[in-house]
Amino acid sequence: MAPPFPRKFQWGRITQGVGPLSGPESTTLNLMVFHWPADGTIRLTGIKNEPISAKILGAADRSPKAIHQDDGILVTGLGATPVDADATVVQIAILGKPIVEPFIIKPDGSGVITCTAADAIVTGSIQYENRFENLGWWRDTASTASWTIKVPAAGKYRVTVAYACNITCGGDVELSVIDPNGGAPQIITSNLPPRSDWGDFINLTVGNVALTAGTRVISVKAATKPGESFINLRNLTLMPVK
Repeated sequence: MAPPFPRKFQWGRITQGVGPLSGPESTTLNLMVFHWPADGTIRLTGIKNEPISAKILGAADRSPKAIHQDDGILVTGLGATPVDADATVVQIAILGKPIVEPFIIKPDGSGVITCTAADAIVTGSIQYENRFENLGWWRDTASTASWTIKVPAAGKYRVTVAYACNITCGGDVELSVIDPNGGAPQIITSNLPPRSDWGDFINLTVGNVALTAGTRVISVKAATKPGESFINLRNLTLMPVK
């Protein structure tokens, strides 16, 4: 069954169980944890359902807790180490079918908006890669990565991308800022020169955008792609210009 979250998580991924874990009005969420959290805590932001129970498969001696907070579900008491070094399964029962709100990225204390690879909603060939925490396998110009952001106040923002590629790839990136309420998008096109390797990341400013307060969608695609693939994209940041 398709996962209830369209975005990725840096610790792993989620699948939805076929049958209920605790009664006919519940749903099972299987958290496949590839990168164990050092503090034994996992956050599922954006889900509105109340948790019923939580357990770790193969670890009857552990008693994790799942509670609902304003921004989602917090799972604590997982322990300092995984049960399985490759993938530990944390199973959560929630009341009803998953109700997931769109994930909206907000600025930090300095006003910087950071769109990470793990938070992207992707289409086409693009895949999240754990090794460098990036979006890769960008095989065509139709594939896109997008984020929904919250702009607190009108102003100008400098847009920077952290990317890597080998000496045969790179190309022109097209970034669109879309107002969900309508109107023409702002579009930036900039060249991303080849790098030495797929792990050779650099932060490159691609342009400025003028934004008004409200919710916006940032969408990125390859305008040109001369090589076999486009880039590895680690993150995209919007920094206020004073």
